[in-house]
Amino acid sequence: AQKAKELVSGFIAEENIYFWESVPHNGEGIEGYSEHIKFNERLLAYHVACLNPDIAWSVSPFEGNHDSCVPLLGKFGHDFIICSIFYDAIPYRYSDLYLSTNIAYNYYKRRLSCYKNFDHNLTISAFSDSELRDILSISNSTPIYAGLSKKFLDRNICSVAKNKPNKLRHSMGDYMLYVGGFDWRKNITLIVEAMYHAPRSIQKDVKFVIVGDKVQGNIQKIYTQWNEYNLPKENLIFTGFVSDDELIDLYTNAQLVVQPSFMEGFGLSALEAIACDTPVLISNKGALPEVINCADAQFPPSDSRKLSQLITKIIRDSKFAQKILKKSKVSLSTYSWEKSAKLTILVFTKLLINSKKKLTSQKIVTNTGVSSMLDLEVNQKIMATALAIATPPQAPALNRLLIDATATTHRNHGTGIQRVVVSICNQALTRDLQRTSTVIVNCNSDSGFHAIRAKKKHNTVIFQAPKDNTRTLIEFRKNDTLLMLDSSWGDTLYSQAKIKGAKLKGARTVSVIYDVIPIYAPAFCTFGTYDMYSQWLKSALDYSTALVCISKTVADQIYDLLEAIEFPRQMKIGYWHLGADFSKQAEISKKIPTLNNRFLMVGTLEPRKGYSIALKAFEHLWALGRNEQLVIVGRYGWNTNSLVRKIENHSEFGKKLLWFKDASDYELAKQYELADAIICASYAEGFGLPIIEAAHYNKPVIASDIPVFHEVAYDNNVSYFDVGSSESLRQKIVAFKKPPKMKLKGKNTTYLSWKESTNQLYDVILGGDWYKTYTPKKKSNYNPASFEGFAQIKHLTNIKDKRHTLTLVDGPYQSTEEDKYELIVKVRNLSRSNWSSMTVNAMGTGAINLGCRQLSTNGQLVDYPGNRAAIPLVLIPNMDYYFSIHIPKEAYLAGGKFVVEFVQEGVSWWGNGLEIN
Repeated sequence: AQKAKELVSGFIAEENIYFWESVPHNGEGIEGYSEHIKFNERLLAYHVACLNPDIAWSVSPFEGNHDSCVPLLGKFGHDFIICSIFYDAIPYRYSDLYLSTNIAYNYYKRRLSCYKNFDHNLTISAFSDSELRDILSISNSTPIYAGLSKKFLDRNICSVAKNKPNKLRHSMGDYMLYVGGFDWRKNITLIVEAMYHAPRSIQKDVKFVIVGDKVQGNIQKIYTQWNEYNLPKENLIFTGFVSDDELIDLYTNAQLVVQPSFMEGFGLSALEAIACDTPVLISNKGALPEVINCADAQFPPSDSRKLSQLITKIIRDSKFAQKILKKSKVSLSTYSWEKSAKLTILVFTKLLINSKKKLTSQKIVTNTGVSSMLDLEVNQKIMATALAIATPPQAPALNRLLIDATATTHRNHGTGIQRVVVSICNQALTRDLQRTSTVIVNCNSDSGFHAIRAKKKHNTVIFQAPKDNTRTLIEFRKNDTLLMLDSSWGDTLYSQAKIKGAKLKGARTVSVIYDVIPIYAPAFCTFGTYDMYSQWLKSALDYSTALVCISKTVADQIYDLLEAIEFPRQMKIGYWHLGADFSKQAEISKKIPTLNNRFLMVGTLEPRKGYSIALKAFEHLWALGRNEQLVIVGRYGWNTNSLVRKIENHSEFGKKLLWFKDASDYELAKQYELADAIICASYAEGFGLPIIEAAHYNKPVIASDIPVFHEVAYDNNVSYFDVGSSESLRQKIVAFKKPPKMKLKGKNTTYLSWKESTNQLYDVILGGDWYKTYTPKKKSNYNPASFEGFAQIKHLTNIKDKRHTLTLVDGPYQSTEEDKYELIVKVRNLSRSNWSSMTVNAMGTGAINLGCRQLSTNGQLVDYPGNRAAIPLVLIPNMDYYFSIHIPKEAYLAGGKFVVEFVQEGVSWWGNGLEIN
């Protein structure tokens, strides 16, 4: 439904797009004509009547056989004109094949009879029009035909396709083409029989290429028949699904196209073929002779010898091929979507001129709708709820900002993100907006979003999960803004449908991106984080109308990522800066210790924070007899067992090396006061709160040279060292000079309060102060929910430009897995191509991974289990990525040598690896 909305939003205003929700069912072809299906038909008619249309158009009356679709099949007492489209009667004409069960037969017959209920029926060809009139004995129908897309009518595109090399057909040589489905009526096996009757030279030199979504059973039947006729195996080619550009290329370069169907309602692929200047052979049944009005190109759909003769003649006689192409091309001027639209409007205009429709009040519409449902055995609560949802809402007096706090409501562990959620919600609830009301919500994957009761305690917000699900349930409406503020990665995966439902009803969904570290630095994330994060990111990109990030740096990173994966639709991107609140923290005035300088690091102990780098730098200084002191304030993190043991067993622990594991806000403030400088050694961050806190306490900062630290530092006293370099950090520490002691009242105020931070956020999401808008270079009408396909390696040949750098960042050290050692490697792609571990090949051939091999005793490099690190989405050129590689502990400690290098699976290892001794 969302894709349909995006497709029509270019020519239908947002306020004129409506959605309705049916009561769940399994499809009429499965459960029969159930009470719920009857109710849904009346419910849809009621919803349409609420919109007060002059004409309602049911464009697919046969939908809902094996799914929950419900088409508009009647007015059920409401006052509006209803029209339909009729495509073909193929299931009716071949009922023994297509309607073999009583349920299927009854379903189809009932749907077919519904065409009698429509005021007028539009058909896609003169043939389908005659079928409808003959079967139902009706006269209220008009053919409007079909047309070609603009791409097929663009002579430049076809000309380019004729002369442009293409890898898809690189090894095909001469070929004839079939395009379409694989079911029985398509009669593909006739072409195989025709090839069997063809001269041996044609069997040998001309390939048969089949384009279409594969259906395994039917494909196997074609393969079996081809082999039974002893035709060259390499000459039968299935391409599967292809893009429009690839299809045009295949049409244009084929020697001929064959359409052997027993029956077609129109025959679009035949029309596409002649638009690409390729002769087409068609069966003389159904609408095909109508579309391709050339008797010389026709054959009976049961006569394989006649088809074989025509194939042979087209391939060997170029004059004959041009003759039937010239005759067939007359049809191109007859069929166009513009003509179809004009015919449709003409029919509608005539119906309106003769209409006696009166303006109907909502009360009459409701009474009529309810009356049509009274005889149905449907639960009254279900019926009432469905009616309420199907009734289009009136324009609200206030727009709403709905702030998601799902994860924080369910389990508030006081993490950094949850502190942001609480602080922003605290400010949001106190804001006085003239045209917007603020509601804090959480999501129940079963029922949807609910309003959260929030109360203040000690100047902070405490969330209380809703108790009354009925009264607190949020019904989304146009002009709502849903801000996905919380870190509800896991929760969101289960509630995507609810979020998409909000978007369908006109609500804007803005997702907050705190960082993209799992994408750019998977080495610094816990096991499974990347998988969860990537799933969340894919879903967020699918349902979000905009993204807002906590720094310009993250905004730039997400923009670069969208470009790299060729994300198929437009996306607004903004950013704001987080706030800080020091009002509760005591100001400590104590004498500075007599040590040379006291350096403070703040943050959870985890690999990406760079604590190992800092400790190495200080160990070097202590070995020289210097007295600098390193103070760490932070909790235990993940994958730091080796670091923790090193700290706690260090000879300077408790003297020059201090660690406060569970410091309170009061203790943290004290350590900031006592520090001479702050060290921020991170490899990657989404923001950089310690730099903000250092500014508050007027403390100089020594920081790793990453973009986000430059962004949040403003003009404060910050010096930068090379990322991951303990030597560069050591030099900065040696060069550091303690500044004169500053009075407390002179504190720096460049940081934002949470009130100011919330104002910035509101300026972006409500005020439209977006940073930039990503726009895809290639426009696409089809936007898949998952964007993985846009990052796939599509060519299985070796990559020519494989330039890159590999740098050992840390390790090897004991992994969280006892039998493994771990090392962290920094990678930079110096080529001009994006690299990916995803490939179009089902066997994984062509995928690019970072791998590791052990050097055996005879000097050979050999694989070992678990020696691959996959690229998260894409490896963008000229950006630093951090990967974690595991090596067998026992082999390493025994003196084993290992080499880290890239590998393109099924192609080659790239060499120039990083040797680990």
